Amino acid sequence: MKRLKKVFPILALAGLLGFSSCSDKSGSKGYEYLAVQLESGTNWSIMDGSGKVVVKEEYLPSCVISEIDDGTYWVQNGDKFMMYSVQSPKQPVIDEEFEGVTLFEEGLAFVSKLNQPIKMIDTDGKVVAELPEDIVRVHSFTEGRAQFKSKNGAIGYLDKKGNVAIKAIYEEGEHFFEGLALVKEKGGEDWLIIDKDGKLQGKINSKKYEVVKLSFFGDGMLAVLLVNDNSDGYSVTFVDKTGKEVLKPFKLKSRPSGIVFEDGYCRLDDGGNCWVINTKGEKVIREGKYMALRNMGKGHFCAWKGDKWGVIDKDDNVIVDFDYKSASYSMLGDNYIMSTGSYFLLVDPSGNEIKNTDFERAYVASYFNVNYVNVKSIAADLLEGITPSGYKAFNGKTTADEIARLYSKDVSDVVSTRRSGYADRFDIPAPNVGEWDVRAYVEFDAPVVYRPEIIRVVNDGWFAHQEKSYEEPTWNPKSVLNGVVIRLKYDKIITFNQLLEAIGNELASKGFEQEGEIFEAKNGDKYARVQLYSKSDTELEVCFYPFFINSIADEMD
Repeated sequence: MKRLKKVFPILALAGLLGFSSCSDKSGSKGYEYLAVQLESGTNWSIMDGSGKVVVKEEYLPSCVISEIDDGTYWVQNGDKFMMYSVQSPKQPVIDEEFEGVTLFEEGLAFVSKLNQPIKMIDTDGKVVAELPEDIVRVHSFTEGRAQFKSKNGAIGYLDKKGNVAIKAIYEEGEHFFEGLALVKEKGGEDWLIIDKDGKLQGKINSKKYEVVKLSFFGDGMLAVLLVNDNSDGYSVTFVDKTGKEVLKPFKLKSRPSGIVFEDGYCRLDDGGNCWVINTKGEKVIREGKYMALRNMGKGHFCAWKGDKWGVIDKDDNVIVDFDYKSASYSMLGDNYIMSTGSYFLLVDPSGNEIKNTDFERAYVASYFNVNYVNVKSIAADLLEGITPSGYKAFNGKTTADEIARLYSKDVSDVVSTRRSGYADRFDIPAPNVGEWDVRAYVEFDAPVVYRPEIIRVVNDGWFAHQEKSYEEPTWNPKSVLNGVVIRLKYDKIITFNQLLEAIGNELASKGFEQEGEIFEAKNGDKYARVQLYSKSDTELEVCFYPFFINSIADEMD
């Protein structure tokens, strides 16, 4: 079984407890190849599953080498990706750079370029499919299905030809494992269990269970928490592929994550106290002996005891002696990756060190999804509500109370507070700009009503003195709209100048004239201004100020 692999940071030797990771993919069969630095500071090399260096010192230390699938991999140099193979490491497979890529999984990867739809390519670099423009994000394949997100935010799944295998009708969705995926319908609370044709197989009752974080189906079971357990700690059990509870619950003191059966066994960790159960729920390795365990598949486990690492089997027999400073949580081929504290080396399944397999650092970069990035489309979506005569959604309304009620809210419910009193703004629904993070809020003039101070004379029996008191300021519901602010967080493959140009073109089509980063328009007695601010390398602020011309003239006088 091939589990979702995790993104590995560069492996330093000091304090390393294994190839730490934060993704979702790992492989009990082990990596086929691994990018390594044979000595600190040298170019990246590639080692195969037997420990042989098949590509030696070919890529600069500043480059990033992806996980290698069937000999094919990405080399990231700066913000660009190029495709290479173990068979031909000195020249790229195709002479083309990409801004976004996914890993090659099952012989396929997705790639993206600025202002172009996402494409699916094979290991020869040939285009298998070009995805529709309404697909704004797609993930790498698992079990012949690639999860995608449409422009309206719904989730669906593609097949290996690039066709929609399961329509985008879900609000949330997970990847496929053992032919099943968890999905949620819009507004739904239960996780639904669907097969690769989208047919319902069962559901996880949200009133009874909560799916354990970073867990998925293994050996036909999924780890869940009991939500109505009022006792201390967390009650964990497993459900089958229909959502039926199949094992007796057990208690953990700390909230669990990543509980998965593989090859008949499941590792459990309760705050550094680890043990192993079989598919009947029976303990096969007791708690209180190991500080860390990791299921390596085939009934073998990397184990941490005292200050040393080794490998044990399901019967708690030692396979690799506890002589090592640290151990990787993944394998290279069928071999364990261990560290002496000075260097890494490979240890075979019988516990013997493999000669001439020393290296100092390793890196496995995993790219799981790409976005469709069309700057023109982003600009159009971002500015959809902005017109020379006002903000569309407000329908001419200008006061705080009127605008709040447009969203079926009382102004007192939507106003946020600051340390200095009431804020001068509140959030409104943001424009839908595909996969990008957008926030919108409105600002008002004179938003706060301050109460006059109250002075009273107090006689304490000795002296008479004045005391001042203040009533809390209140929000002024009649305060008038000052402006609409829209903040966009975007990918580094877009520059501020590219956005500025696209926004300028979009505003010009609406009747605005540009002067630098300011855009102005007149419509009868109305005057509107749009101003852009670069808040960071990946954050843009669009400020829209709809004014009356007479008001501006009064201010100038």
